[in-house]
This record gives sequence, structure tokens and C-alpha cells, in this order.
Amino acid sequence: CDKARCSTCANSANCKALGLCGKGAGGSCVATDDGCRPLTACTVFGRCHGRGSICVSTGDDCLATKECKRSGWCTASPDGACVAGSTEQCKASEDCHTLGHCTLKKALCAAVADADFKAAG
Repeated sequence: CDKARCSTCANSANCKALGLCGKGAGGSCVATDDGCRPLTACTVFGRCHGRGSICVSTGDDCLATKECKRSGWCTASPDGACVAGSTEQCKASEDCHTLGHCTLKKALCAAVADADFKAAG
């Protein structure tokens, strides 16, 4: 992209707030990895990589998040969100021990078995 347009995206409010720091097709600003990394979306929710107009999770991004430890959302889904990927992730979460959310159900940790409720004991 030309320097003036790239500079416009990199210096915009949307770069600082949404990670839209790069120049995309048609002159629009797009999310970039460098734009996403400093955002709360990355540090809390693992959305550290630019994909089109949003920051998304990929690979192991979710493992380092607060939500992985708290809720078991340790796996990046195809749409770029952190979700629970296994019952093991749920059982290792704080929510398992405090709320009984120890079993994987539809990409979330939930209390569905008697053992789950006992875990929150």
C-alpha cells in the first residue's frame, strides 16, 4: 500500500481500539497481528492475530489467557474465538473447582454430571 494510506490506518483510532492498522483491498483498514497484540482482546481473550476486519485466536493463543485458566477456554476455534476444547481443559479450570463446570458441552465447560457438582463442593 502507499505510505500515506498505510500511515492513515496505523495512526487511526480504530488501530488503537480494534487493531485495524494495515491497509486492505479497496483502501479499507484491516486487522494486523501487530495491531491486535496490545489489545485487551489479545491479552484476555487470545485474539492476537489479524484476519480481515477482526482480531482472532489461532494456534496456542488461547493457552496463555486468563479465560483459559478461569473458564477452560484454551482452544482456538475455526472462527477465531477461544473455546473449551476438551473435558480435560474444563477439569483444569477454576470454574470447575468453584462452579462445577467440569464437562465439555458444545465448546463450553458445564456442570452436567453429579461428579461436576461434587467437584465444586
